Parts: sequence; structure tokens; C-alpha cells
Amino acid sequence: MTNEEALDFARVVEAAIIKDIPEPFWATIHRRCSSGYHDTYKEIEASATTLDPHRLPRLKQDRMFRTEWDLSEACKECGVHFSATEIVQNGWHYGAATSGAFVLTQSYVPNWSEMPQPARFREDLAERQKQPTLGLMGNELDFSGFRFYGLLIHNPLGKNFTEDQQKLASMQLCIPDPKMEEWVYHKSVLELASLYQTSGQQDTVEPGRNIREPKRKPAAMQERDQNSREA
Repeated sequence: MTNEEALDFARVVEAAIIKDIPEPFWATIHRRCSSGYHDTYKEIEASATTLDPHRLPRLKQDRMFRTEWDLSEACKECGVHFSATEIVQNGWHYGAATSGAFVLTQSYVPNWSEMPQPARFREDLAERQKQPTLGLMGNELDFSGFRFYGLLIHNPLGKNFTEDQQKLASMQLCIPDPKMEEWVYHKSVLELASLYQTSGQQDTVEPGRNIREPKRKPAAMQERDQNSREA
């Protein structure tokens, strides 16, 4: 992909982000992920049944499950659909958010520039971007309209089991190429809010409202409309 093609692709992606994903989602998932990094570290640090050499491996495992939950809660807060979907071949469930043109999952990486560990469901989602059906997946989610597979990748500041080094360093929205070999788009989730400010299309989402549902008018506006119709 040339630089010009990359810029064109980024414009298409960012227009879809503004259209399909509520602006509060990005700050919400970052806040939750940061808290999750802190909470899981403290839990493993205080564990009396974990050997010291096992604390870091256990932290990575527990943090993955915590971030799955944080993603589900961020979706609930911002009106984005979420489901833990089963992979037919091995029975594993992974969390996925679906919103308009996007399917989003999360993954830990040592550094944001690195690709996550190979996983069949990620490879399948990457390959089937813009395709109408997903043969590998179960039937809980409707993937028929998705154009972009985005990974919310996150990593700690360092590699040692210390509180400072296990704080959240960054969280990025990354879109892979169809072969899941490189990122074709990436941006910090905290930077994504500026897209809405630039476009003038900031969205305010009522907690619990699905983004597919029309936004409810305030009661005063509903009463005024009713009075106008009666007049």
C-alpha cells in the first residue's frame, strides 16, 4: 500500500468510525482497560496461592479475561452490541463488539507495533473483511454487513512484575490486512475522539441505548410536538 493509498484508506475508515461508533466509546474503553490493568495487578500481587515465578504469566491470563469483561461493559454503557461468540472448531468463546461497518475484538501485545499471537478467529475475521458471510463463526452475531475488522490492542509499560511497569501504556485501534500480517490502519483510542470534534458530529449516547435505535427526544420536546399536532 502506497502512502497515498494509506491516506485514502484512513479517510474511509475514519468516516465509518464517526458514522458507526459512538464517540464516548473510546474514552470509556480506555478508562476501563486502565482500571483493569491496575486491578488485576493488585489481585495477583496479593495472591497467597501464586508462586512468584507464576505471577506475571497469571497476570497476562487474568488481564485477558478482565479486558473481555471491560469491553462488554463499555459496549453496554455506550449502546454498542456485544456478544461472547463460540468458535465452532474448539469451543473457545471470544468477545466481539459489532457496530455498523465494524467488528471489534481485543488483544494484548507486548508492543503496539507487534501483531498478536496467531488465532484462527482473528485470521478468519481479517480475511473476510467486506465479505457477506462468516462460515467459521456461530450464529450469535450478524456479521453480514461488516467492512472492517478492528483489534483493540493494549500493552503495559514494561515487562517486569512491578506496579509501575504493569500500568497500561497504550490502547490502539488497529485494522489488519486480510492476511493478518501487518496493520493497515492504527490510531490511539484517545486520539479517535478528535475525529468527531473535527467533523462536528460528536455523539451523545444514552446509557443502555443501542446505536441502531433512534435517539429519544427529551420529554419537554415530546410534549411540545404533541401540542403542535393537536393545534
